[in-house]
Amino acid sequence: LTAARAAYDSSLQNVAAAELAYKVVIVEQGVGLRALVDVFDTEDQLLSARLDLASAEQQLAVAERALLAATGQLTTPPEAIIAKKPKPRPRDAARAAVTGQ
Repeated sequence: LTAARAAYDSSLQNVAAAELAYKVVIVEQGVGLRALVDVFDTEDQLLSARLDLASAEQQLAVAERALLAATGQLTTPPEAIIAKKPKPRPRDAARAAVTGQ
């Protein structure tokens, strides 16, 4: 869990740094100091950082649930346990009408 939290915090910092770098490159490209390809490269780095953050969030959530499950604190809400009767399909309703069931 500690490692997952550290990875999440690191990913947050990477996203913040990538967003700042992207803003700087946009400004520099606007005044002619950067080529458009530099903007695309920086945007790619920003998107990669955001994907890494999403992965770190998922890993943190899994680690938290695993800890709760291991300690017996993970509970299922009652509405998730109750089996819901599936809605009949139209052809099932027609078949029931014909057979009288």
